[in-house]
Amino acid sequence: MRECFEKIAQTPPATIETIFNDDSKRGKTNCSAANSRVFRGRLVSLPVRCNQRPFYQATALSVLKDLVESIEHFGSAIFSKEELTTLKTAFGATTSTDKLQILDTKTDGLAIDEFYSEQIETCSSALRTAIQVLIDKKLLDPPVVLFAQTNWDTLLDRLPVIARNNLENGISDQSFLRRSCAETGAFCSFHDAARNWDLLEPELAKVKHLVQVGANTTVGYSQCQFEHISMHKSA
Repeated sequence: MRECFEKIAQTPPATIETIFNDDSKRGKTNCSAANSRVFRGRLVSLPVRCNQRPFYQATALSVLKDLVESIEHFGSAIFSKEELTTLKTAFGATTSTDKLQILDTKTDGLAIDEFYSEQIETCSSALRTAIQVLIDKKLLDPPVVLFAQTNWDTLLDRLPVIARNNLENGISDQSFLRRSCAETGAFCSFHDAARNWDLLEPELAKVKHLVQVGANTTVGYSQCQFEHISMHKSA
C-alpha cells in the first residue's frame, strides 16, 4: 500500500511518513509503530459460470456474516442500526438447504456452475433484503448467488493451485503454493488509521488504478482494482 501511494497516488513524502512512518528506519529499534494498519484481505465473492448471464458472484452465509461482524467490530457507521439488525439476523440464521439461492424469482432452465434449475431456489425475503443492503453499499456486486457451506468449501477447493520453487543454483529452498482467483473475484481489506484518517482517506480515494499485489519472492504477481469505501459515516 505504501508503494501504491508513492508511485500511483503520488502522495507527498511527508504525508506518507506521517501515515506509515519513516521508511529509512525500517527494521531499526528506534522505529515506532505505524499510524496506519492494513489488515489481510478477506474473500467476499467469486464469479461462477451461468448459462443465462455472463456469471454470478458466488458467496456464502458464513462469508457475509464474517464481513458484517468485522465491519461492526471496526466501529463503522456505514450501516444504520436497522440495517445492522437486518444483516445480523439474516446472515446469522441457520439453514438446512443445500440448494443455491438467488435473488431472482425465475429459475427455470437456469444453470449456475455445476447446479441446474432443480438445485436452485429463490432466497427468502429476509436474505434478499440483507443482500440488497450490501449491494447498495458496494460491498457486493450483483447478481449474487448463495452457496451452501459444503458447496462453498468445494468451490474454494477447486480453485487452481500455482506452485513455484524459489531456486538458487538449482536448489529449491522454499516452495510457494497459492490458489489463483478469477479476475472478477472480490476481496475486502480494512485500513485502520484512527490517528491520521484525515490524511489517509483522501489518498485512498486517489487509487483508481490496478495495484500490484505480491513481489518477486512470492508465487508471482497479481493485480487488484481497489475501490475505497468510506466507513466513517452512513452511506
